[in-house]
Amino acid sequence: MDVTVLEAAKEFGEVGAGIQLGPNAMKVIAALGLEKDVLQMASLPEAIVIADAVSGKPISRMLLGDAVRQKYGQAYVSMHRADLHTILLSAARASGVQLHTHQTLQNYEHSAQYICRRDTNIDQKFDVLVGADGLWSKVRAQMLTDDAPHATGHAAFRALLPAQSVPEALRTPHVRTWWARDVHVVSYPLRGGNLWNLVVLAQMPNSHQEGWSLSAKHQDVMRLFKRTEPPLQALLDAGGAQQNGWNRWNLFDRIPLKAAHMAQGRVALLGDAAHPMLPYLAQGAAMALEDAWTLAQCLSQHDAPQALQAYAQIRAPRTKRVVQTAKRNGQVFHLSGAIAVARDAVLSLKGTSTVGMPWLYGHSVL
Repeated sequence: MDVTVLEAAKEFGEVGAGIQLGPNAMKVIAALGLEKDVLQMASLPEAIVIADAVSGKPISRMLLGDAVRQKYGQAYVSMHRADLHTILLSAARASGVQLHTHQTLQNYEHSAQYICRRDTNIDQKFDVLVGADGLWSKVRAQMLTDDAPHATGHAAFRALLPAQSVPEALRTPHVRTWWARDVHVVSYPLRGGNLWNLVVLAQMPNSHQEGWSLSAKHQDVMRLFKRTEPPLQALLDAGGAQQNGWNRWNLFDRIPLKAAHMAQGRVALLGDAAHPMLPYLAQGAAMALEDAWTLAQCLSQHDAPQALQAYAQIRAPRTKRVVQTAKRNGQVFHLSGAIAVARDAVLSLKGTSTVGMPWLYGHSVL
């Protein structure tokens, strides 16, 4: 297939912060022949460790590492989003993909035979149009004319820390999370432990401004907590002390699309354009990777309209379940009072085991 990518950014470069790729995502990475490249750039956390943000009391410990690979057939990795972009970009160039930066698709015409790009001084025809242009998708806007994304009342505050800024007690190869009322914290290593990702996710009012990297003050973050255990407090202070400080990302959402709306004729939506999700399951990128692999397989087996319909029928039920699970996780993480005590007791009784959800991590689109 001859593929042309229109990228809105002026240039390809370092963007974003940390990202987690579960075994289901790594199966796609391996099938693309990129597993070795990813593992060279990534970290391999050994467990997910959950604790109470106020007392520091352990709540749960779920094994990753070798246990996950044995159970699900692939690794669970954490890495810098820019490193993943670099690997995928290099592979795309090597395979002959035409990449054009500083371009967006403003308008298109759809016929039974082709898609025609109708922008200023541009007239291009394609067999298929894939809207992989994110939450605020212009392709989706023209294709469906549905409602705009809505603010969820949730926000994320992100910081990147060099390893030496992380308290020594927390400088371990784990995905760590601390739970409190209406807020939780996530931290994990990147680039082999030389860098750490730190995210505070909270339910809060006035979360309507759009943007991936809005500036935020350290006191804005600390107001989210009544108090915190000392190691967590030190970690949060380290985040606020970084030169770039905290970046705020207000979380918007949409109802996931049904198959009939995910693809129409020669146009299909992929990733956040079709099924944006709250980051409480760390599966946004994984779903986009699964989408992409499935779409490629369908296009290799069917004519374009039939291929896009097959893709949508396969992907819509799974992505809906992932979206719903992520949303439910956000509610569970932020509980308080007696119901939070009951949640912690149930999780503690389970003891240490390999991270669950075989329907999610054990799934393979290959």
